[in-house]
Amino acid sequence: MKNACKFAAVLGMGLLLASPGFAQAPAGQTAPAPVPSPVAAVPADQQPSQEQLTKLFELLRVRENLASVSKILPAQMQQQIAAQAKEMQKDHPGRPHLTEEQQQAVTKITNKFMARVINLYSADEMIADMAALYQKHLSSSDVDDLIGFYSSPAGQHLLAGRSS
Repeated sequence: MKNACKFAAVLGMGLLLASPGFAQAPAGQTAPAPVPSPVAAVPADQQPSQEQLTKLFELLRVRENLASVSKILPAQMQQQIAAQAKEMQKDHPGRPHLTEEQQQAVTKITNKFMARVINLYSADEMIADMAALYQKHLSSSDVDDLIGFYSSPAGQHLLAGRSS
């Protein structure tokens, strides 16, 4: 569950940071110069192939993990909203409680919102973006080494422990 929260936080921050105008300087001020990335991109002739990345992502069960998070996230959001409502009620005891009908309306709206959020950035888009990042920052031999490790009993054991 913590991974789903981390995923949601990272996704939310990524969307916020990518939104137009977020990092713009106030009127009359100039924006600071961009900081160069400390990691150099891998030369094109050393980048992993799409086939290598597909194999690695299959070993890492990327698509299955994304699907799992997409299923867990709405329930976690409902739990967080319920916990926040309880906390607000505790902090403001004189405030009227939500009726059952109002609670159902909140649940319905939250589910609708979460369905939209999850569909904003599809698994295919995430995997394509991951592939682009992996190609930029990992060499073909790096990916071969990762494939070798995650194909080994130790790598499979690590993956099995992570997903349980």
